[in-house]
Amino acid sequence: MPATNLTELIAYAKANPDKLSFASFGKGSSNHLAGELFQILTGTKFIHVPYKGGAPGMAALLAGDITMTFDSGLTSIANIQAKKIRPIAVAAQARLSELPDVPTFTEAGLANFHAGSWYGFMAPAGTPIEIVQKLNVQINQVLRTPEITARINQLGSSIVGNTPAEFARQIALESEVWSSVVKKAGISPE
Repeated sequence: MPATNLTELIAYAKANPDKLSFASFGKGSSNHLAGELFQILTGTKFIHVPYKGGAPGMAALLAGDITMTFDSGLTSIANIQAKKIRPIAVAAQARLSELPDVPTFTEAGLANFHAGSWYGFMAPAGTPIEIVQKLNVQINQVLRTPEITARINQLGSSIVGNTPAEFARQIALESEVWSSVVKKAGISPE
């Protein structure tokens, strides 16, 4: 892959339609959808190559069997730091502390490309709001401890720790975005 930044990648992909490939964890996985969103936003076309998990996809990238991947920090950060793969950008709202020299997609020139996995805590429907709020405060306190923050950053992730209302808005917004991507890309369940 001759591209070393996002502008070069998009130009190269447009000049070589259907010649570049990207690995995913499987059809409909988060990084498959990220690849489809990238194509929609940039007007590029890649060949999707689904694998049974992140490790086989990373092995294919390292072997040169595929051109790129939209991967998580968990499976890619060690290879980036070892200079085995070249990062183009991170799909987070801010740069990752473990990769401070890698721009976000927004910084690199592609606004509205935010694609990442996230984890959240949920309670059963009908849980009293006082209990939900108390859990939220305690969980956010734990997430902000230096040990937890350091470990999550080492894994190529970052902590958000929002309120229940903010989390509900995030879920609603992401459901809308990814439903649209699934429809536009013509992805159907297997």
